[in-house]
This record gives sequence, structure tokens and C-alpha cells, in this order.
Amino acid sequence: MEFLNILPFPGIPYHELKLKVGISVMLLRNINQSDGLCNGTRMTIIQLGRRFTIAQIITGTHVGEKVLYSNNSHVTN
Repeated sequence: MEFLNILPFPGIPYHELKLKVGISVMLLRNINQSDGLCNGTRMTIIQLGRRFTIAQIITGTHVGEKVLYSNNSHVTN
């Protein structure tokens, strides 16, 4: 997988994301459908830390819920 991250493809940005508080992001894959974390779910970044990111869901049936992402792994709770 790491090898694929270094390949340049025309029209596709590099794999590194630079997030800021207040921006909207959208999930591109299903993570946990029962918690509302599925493909196309939009969220707003509300807090960034060295080891975590907190986002608030802004679409779907779980609007207003907060989600904690670990920066070491893809998702925790």
C-alpha cells in the first residue's frame, strides 16, 4: 500500500491531507454504518490534536453526533 501512495497520477492529489478546523470532509468508504459512518457522510472538523481528530456529522440520520478519529489508526470510536 505504501508503494501506491508514492505513485503520481494525473488529476489525483497526493495522499496526504492537511486538515483545518471548520472544513467539511466526506467519507469515501463505509467505516461503521450503524454509527452513520458510511460512504458519502459529510462531517465538519471541530477539533484537531496531535493524536486525534474530532468531527461532527452534518448529513444523514446521525446529524450532530461527534466522531473521534485516532491519527495512529483509521478510526476508533
